[in-house]
Amino acid sequence: MNIRIATLEDIKEIKRLLDKLNESSVELLPNFFKISKVKNKEVLKIIEDRNSDFVLAIEDEKVIGVGEIYFKETKDEPVLVKNTYVYIQNLIVDERFRNKGVGKELIDGIKNWGLKRNAKHFRLSVIPSNYSAIGFYENEGFEAFMHSMEMKVSDEEFSEEYKQKTLKEMRKVFKGFPLQIDHTLNVLGYAEKIMDGENIKTEDREFISIVAILHDIGIIEAKRKHGSSDAPYQEREGKIIAEEILKEIGYDPKAIDRVCYIVGNHHTYSKIDGIDFQILWEADLLENLKTRDALNDKEKLKGVIDKNFKTKTGKGMAYREYLQHK
Repeated sequence: MNIRIATLEDIKEIKRLLDKLNESSVELLPNFFKISKVKNKEVLKIIEDRNSDFVLAIEDEKVIGVGEIYFKETKDEPVLVKNTYVYIQNLIVDERFRNKGVGKELIDGIKNWGLKRNAKHFRLSVIPSNYSAIGFYENEGFEAFMHSMEMKVSDEEFSEEYKQKTLKEMRKVFKGFPLQIDHTLNVLGYAEKIMDGENIKTEDREFISIVAILHDIGIIEAKRKHGSSDAPYQEREGKIIAEEILKEIGYDPKAIDRVCYIVGNHHTYSKIDGIDFQILWEADLLENLKTRDALNDKEKLKGVIDKNFKTKTGKGMAYREYLQHK
């Protein structure tokens, strides 16, 4: 793999990946983003401007990753410290090459670009529900330094207070285990997409998100106590830790019982008894299929999907992600 700066010959491939990123952004924030195709002149302007560029990841002479970057300088004002930084507007890796270190190589290339211009910081913005991206950037050394907030003028009020508290506790349990955090955030992301497609009621969304955050919470303790992360041990320890966390943050006792039931049986297909459990099952499987041998056998994979996925949204996601290019 080679990392280099874009040229005019790369415009078509840059547009292809940026259009894919736009589609993903619309899925995550449909009330903010809309489908729009990138124009040649927009890409050309960025390439030709001395303070902007595209950093590309190249494999077999094909563009497999793009970083859209800008060199910026804060003005010397009474309330601002004068500074120079690189703003990462967009970063995307072709879905066929994800989880292979391409993103990290792009970040390294962006760092080199910025350091040559004496940049002191590297900044970016992330959609709050894009948990896998947040986990990736945190692993690369990025930290939150400012939050953008919005108030919706609506009759419907909904707080994700307990979801955010649960995320914080999950990170404490998995401190030192970044891959486990990444897995959890990816499962959460899948669960939220399924909830969107299935029109899950607002009042049920936080509960299912909490289930997704805590589903593997017992894996580290299972390894420590039993020397194994096999399903029975993970389920046994998971429900204990989940209960402790939820009691500590003051979650509804009746809801705690249901969370613990799902966490304590989340590897047991026969125990699925509701849409909340089913969504967790499908979200977890969407992530776990990435490492299954079934991926090498189209018919076997189709059988696994048809047996396990009951929601229309989840099954559609599985077909698109794992069968479309088979």
